Amino acid sequence: MIQEQKVTRIGESKERTIDVRLLATMNEDPIDAVSDGRLRKDLFYRLSVVSLFIPSLKERKDDIIPLSSFFLQKYRERFNVSMHTLSREVMESLRDYHWPGNVRELEHVIEGH
Repeated sequence: MIQEQKVTRIGESKERTIDVRLLATMNEDPIDAVSDGRLRKDLFYRLSVVSLFIPSLKERKDDIIPLSSFFLQKYRERFNVSMHTLSREVMESLRDYHWPGNVRELEHVIEGH
């Protein structure tokens, strides 16, 4: 599909041309995964047209408060809640936490409160 840019829908015999872009993400170094046999080499090279390395949230402490504000706004509108800002204590706690679940964990924390 990726190389030929053609697919056949389930239940059909007609081949269709597609124009798609794929976005893939990993929580580990893909080169290590290829070396260890956890990621197929051919798939890695097909997907790695453009590679971006984004450090974990614990390495980007300055992003925690802006991301928290973004998520607070998102869920404030969704749940019709009047909370507009986070207290200084909450911001310090967020900044001091190590975030093993990265941005997804931060979003879930903000969503749950």
